Amino acid sequence: MMLVFSLGWIATADPESNYGSAIKAAVSFWVLAHGSPAVVDDVTFGLTPLLLTLPIVWGIKRGVRWAIRSTRITNAAGMFALIFSVAASYSVLTLFVSLAAGPEVRFNASRTLLAGGLWAMTAAIWAVTDSPGLVVPVEKPVYESPGQRTTRIVKVLAPHDILVRLWRDVPQPIRHGILISTRTLTTQFTIAAAIATGLILFRSNEISAIVNMLADSSFDAFSALMLSAMYVPTVILWIVAVLYGPGIVVGSGSPYGVLDQELGALPGFPFLAVLPPSLPSWSMAFMLLSLLAAVLGSLRWIRQVQRASEEPRLGYFLVVLISASVSSAILGLTLALLASGALGSGRFANVGPLAFTVALASTAWTLLGTLVVLGLHKFSRH
Repeated sequence: MMLVFSLGWIATADPESNYGSAIKAAVSFWVLAHGSPAVVDDVTFGLTPLLLTLPIVWGIKRGVRWAIRSTRITNAAGMFALIFSVAASYSVLTLFVSLAAGPEVRFNASRTLLAGGLWAMTAAIWAVTDSPGLVVPVEKPVYESPGQRTTRIVKVLAPHDILVRLWRDVPQPIRHGILISTRTLTTQFTIAAAIATGLILFRSNEISAIVNMLADSSFDAFSALMLSAMYVPTVILWIVAVLYGPGIVVGSGSPYGVLDQELGALPGFPFLAVLPPSLPSWSMAFMLLSLLAAVLGSLRWIRQVQRASEEPRLGYFLVVLISASVSSAILGLTLALLASGALGSGRFANVGPLAFTVALASTAWTLLGTLVVLGLHKFSRH
């Protein structure tokens, strides 16, 4: 991040700026990528550039894998201690780095601590799940005197194996419900990514027009495009919210979705040009893609039910439905919060999906799709 902003400072060759401003800009953007809103002259900018967040999380994950190779873990308590220690230390580090942005850019300390800790915890869990069989090297048995028995060696466990064991201890219907919601949201995200790709290609002229309006040089145009690319995952999550039905709000009093559209004047951010000014009336049919995603997310589960030696009881299906609904609500709420934030003050203080509405819609579509698959399964048995 420092290198990129340093090259930008050199390329602009502005005599009124200094290298310290480039460092402060890099620090501000790095902290913003964690989800902590930046306040500049009483103007809040809090929409997270999620594409930049991914390499940050990946870097933490690599560090945690190194920690796993150098830490002796014997039980679940040790694994959780490793995860929470990484989260705590990284959150404090994020807070200290945010202070380098100077008085011109301010970050809320509690939000910065929370955002840094949550992303570090996510990266640590990712590292644990991606390190099967990775343990600290165990010392060879030694003899302190002739004839003495070997020194007892503590059995070291791989954190991945501990996590798998904890997952298998979760009751089966709860696990199946969580897997249904995860697969459903993954399918929904894939569909939204395909739609976003089509919109970017279809509206490339509008995006280029805004970039040319903002840029005075080729370097400025390149910078504007790179900044817009950082928000592609955010746009994909917006499309997910639109497919669910509630849609998004692009400023106060400007809902944007298949059910309600009052899109007003937009700020000059190129990635906002991806959104068509209006959606046709038949676009409500796109909501059926949410049902399709829920059906596809439930197919693997229903195949497992069909291969079972005997038909599960009613209680099993009820717990699966409840588990899928609750986990869908949590996932929908989390992703909606990630894709929302401020793009300025006043009207644009709230941009993105309405978190609780999207969570309810995610629950409803997942439940409906699972019931459809379950109904087809019951019908095929008779």
